[in-house]
Amino acid sequence: MLCACGDSGDETKEERCEKAISNAENILTEAGFTSDSDKDESEMIADCVKDMTDDQINCYIDADNADELLCCPGVGDGDGLFKEDSSEITLDNSISDHVNKNRFDTYIFEPELSGDYTIFLTELNGDCDLLLYSVSLDLLDSSENSGQESEQITCAMTANKKYEIDVENWDDMTVSYTIIITKD
Repeated sequence: MLCACGDSGDETKEERCEKAISNAENILTEAGFTSDSDKDESEMIADCVKDMTDDQINCYIDADNADELLCCPGVGDGDGLFKEDSSEITLDNSISDHVNKNRFDTYIFEPELSGDYTIFLTELNGDCDLLLYSVSLDLLDSSENSGQESEQITCAMTANKKYEIDVENWDDMTVSYTIIITKD
C-alpha cells in the first residue's frame, strides 16, 4: 500500500507537523492502538520539525486509516511520531514470540560481516508478513505469503550497518512465530 503525499501549501513545517500528529493520533485511537510515547504534543511537534522529512509528514497527514498510517516511513521504528519497542536480534539465535492482532514487532539486526543473510519467520499460527528496511527506512525486501505459510527474505547486508525487521500481523488474532537470521 502506498501513502499519498499531498501539497503542503503555505503552511509552516510546524503547522504541518501539528496536523500530522493530530491525524495520526485520531486514526490510531479509532483503530485501538496507543502511543508508546511519553512526550507531550509540543515535544512531538519539535521532534517532527527536527527529524521528519516532508514526505513523512505528508504521509501522516494524508493517511485515512490505520493501514495507510502504518505504511508511512517512521511509524513504529523509533524515528517517527509513535514509537514501538524494538528488540535486538543476533545471528543464528532464534526468538519465539507473538504479535498482537493488527500490530507489528520490530527487530534491529547489525551484522558483523558483510554478505548475504536470510531471515526466516516460521511456526506461524496465523498470517504475518516479514519486512526488511535499511537504516534510512527504505524497504529492501518483503515476504507476504498468506495464512500460516512461513516467510523468508534473503538480502545482501553491510557489516556494522543496522537493519530493521518488522513482523506484521494482519490476522484478527494474536499470532505466535519464531524468527531467526542465518548467514549464507
